[in-house]
Amino acid sequence: MLGGGYANRTWFEEQSANDNPGTTHFRFTPALVGRLSRVEGIVAVKSPAPDASAVADHLKQLRAAVRSGFSLGYSGDWNCLDALLAGGETWYSVLGGIFPKTCLALVRAAQGGDSAEARRLNELLQPIWHLFKAFSSLRVVYAIAKLKGLCAAEPPRPILQLPEDAQKKISDTLAALELE
Repeated sequence: MLGGGYANRTWFEEQSANDNPGTTHFRFTPALVGRLSRVEGIVAVKSPAPDASAVADHLKQLRAAVRSGFSLGYSGDWNCLDALLAGGETWYSVLGGIFPKTCLALVRAAQGGDSAEARRLNELLQPIWHLFKAFSSLRVVYAIAKLKGLCAAEPPRPILQLPEDAQKKISDTLAALELE
């Protein structure tokens, strides 16, 4: 999680709800998010970031439904910049653990109102966003972590490692990027 407003609270005290329609085949409505915002101990909801043309309206609908101070964050890394610029507080980033400096700089620029710098940093990440869309973000992050020597873990079953040709594309992409 990058840019969250509740990072100093413990996981056991307060948690966020996770809207993950790709896995669950169920989408949180603004009314449901509003009800969740009033459940003691739930301080945030993670939603998949809609595309740029829909994110501001999505955030407006959620803001109208939730209690004051409730954090609304987004996943779907390739669309999160627009969600942050529209007023989302948190980017639940799968890439933030791999390239923390670049991802945090993007968040700080967006939070500070420097949309030009945020867009520049997001543009640096476009080759990775293309890989995420082609092969799935989770599988790509596992491959990147392995290629960078961060760990040798494999995705949890039933998710499979990427085939060699996809891993080669990821390796070639990383070689061309200067990310931290």
